[in-house]
Amino acid sequence: MTTTWALLAEMVSTCMEMTTKSIETAGKAKGVQELISGQAELSREYSERGMEALRKNFAAATETSAEYGALVQEGVKTAQDQLATIAKSTLKAA
Repeated sequence: MTTTWALLAEMVSTCMEMTTKSIETAGKAKGVQELISGQAELSREYSERGMEALRKNFAAATETSAEYGALVQEGVKTAQDQLATIAKSTLKAA
């Protein structure tokens, strides 16, 4: 499972990379049209990468939710077993 921190680090890294590319594109553009075209391409790339990051985050959240659900079910089962044992001990003592 990818950790939330790793996903966050990946998103921050992507933002930094895209900012750097945006500055480079602006610096290399030979005119307004080239600048707009370059920025549009960066926007498309950034949107695609953003959607991929969201997909990964959603998958991690779903996996985490399933894991917590299993832990809760296990905890409830353990509590039920312990209560049954205590009830039997109490009945024997009475």
